[in-house]
Amino acid sequence: MMLVNRVSKRRAKMHKWLWLMAWVLAGEAAAQTAYEQVYERCVERAATFNNGVIFECTAAAGAAIERDKNKVMRQLVVNLQQTHGDSPDLAASHVQTLAKTEQAWQRYAEEKCALEGQIIGTPAEPLCVQQEQERRLGELNSLLKEVQN
Repeated sequence: MMLVNRVSKRRAKMHKWLWLMAWVLAGEAAAQTAYEQVYERCVERAATFNNGVIFECTAAAGAAIERDKNKVMRQLVVNLQQTHGDSPDLAASHVQTLAKTEQAWQRYAEEKCALEGQIIGTPAEPLCVQQEQERRLGELNSLLKEVQN
């Protein structure tokens, strides 16, 4: 039992170090976002800490991010259509470009995170995906603000 406890503590320390390293390398602020809090609460609820928990908890945070990202994308489409209501072709062109950039971003994020997973190790990939999703949500929110102005 004592050995299992030490191993679990080491894994928890390693997880926290990986998480901190990933955020520091990404240049993110120290304050936790709502999505990081979803992840942390999930990890805290887990009886053990292992790669499965990392995958499960990043998936939970990722689902929340994706839900918010889809909401922002819908708002962007509506705003683009309203902004160019007198020119449906221009509105359609902007919406199509938005869709293309989202697809390109998705490919980029998948490849970037796969590479991180190969270089750093398995737990790095899902953490990277969560960070990239959050970063993309920020970009889309900024774009939405620009469109609304």
